[in-house]
Amino acid sequence: VLIIQELGHAPQIKSEQIRLPFAIGSGNNSCLTTINLFFPRLVNDRENTNNIGYSIDNQQQSQELFTNFDLMAARSLRDNMPHIIARNISAAIRNIASSSASCSAGGNMGGVLNLTSVLAGILLDRADERTWVLLPSKVYLNRVQLPLGKHSLSITINNQTYTKNFELTAPYSVIDMRILKNNFYFNTQNLTNK
Repeated sequence: VLIIQELGHAPQIKSEQIRLPFAIGSGNNSCLTTINLFFPRLVNDRENTNNIGYSIDNQQQSQELFTNFDLMAARSLRDNMPHIIARNISAAIRNIASSSASCSAGGNMGGVLNLTSVLAGILLDRADERTWVLLPSKVYLNRVQLPLGKHSLSITINNQTYTKNFELTAPYSVIDMRILKNNFYFNTQNLTNK
């Protein structure tokens, strides 16, 4: 029997912004504008951080970490850092050029154009927040040899014990457990020997 335990959610990506004000021009022709620096921040799942032990037929089982999507997300963010820096530089050049053009228009129209340019920069300059949050945070695997017939699996999540009965009718089986906060999802699949 192959037992798969999936915990929590993969990290979310949230866009953060830092606005740096600066003045363009000098004297009466100067106007105030901002450069928006934006970067992604990983928000890890805080609910299910460690593997949760379980027992089959009252025998405690040990499991091994197979996949850690938290580490994969952090590595992906690190690998994309040159692209993120390049996007920040091009956005800063765009904001400075549009603010400079609006400031050179002068008068009330220049002020309106400059304000529009600043607001457009705030709305457009965001980090890419697309991610697969439905993936688990971590995946643990365990292989157990069990005889054919009826068995029970018990797992305790936040002081609440769940017991699932299952029956093995084929030489190979897969048990899939998904734990999301305090919820427990269980699925068994018997595989025939082909």
